[in-house]
Amino acid sequence: MRAAGYNVYVVGLSGNRKEAQLKELVAAEVPALPPPPDWVYTYNFKDADRPRAIKLEPGQGGAFRKDMEQWLETLKRQIPEAFRQERFEQEKESLSKKYDTETRP
Repeated sequence: MRAAGYNVYVVGLSGNRKEAQLKELVAAEVPALPPPPDWVYTYNFKDADRPRAIKLEPGQGGAFRKDMEQWLETLKRQIPEAFRQERFEQEKESLSKKYDTETRP
C-alpha cells in the first residue's frame, strides 16, 4: 500500500507458500520505491519515557550501532583509567605536602 498507516496481514495454512508469495509480491514493488530512511532511537535524558528518534540515511543504522558499541567499549576502558589517574594525582599531592611539612624545620 502506498499510504501511511497500513500493514500487511497474511493468513493461511502452514506450508502453502504464503511466505514465498508474499516475498515475491513485495520484491515486485520494492525496486520502484526509494529506500526508506533508517530510524534509531536513543535515550532521552530529559524525559526517559520518550526516546529521541534520529533519522539517518538508508543503510546507516547499522554503522551507527557499531559506532555506539565501539564508543561504549572505549568509555568502559577510559573512565576507570581517568579515575585511577585522578586518585594517583591526589595521592601524589598528598604525599608531596606530607613530606614538605616533615622536611621543613
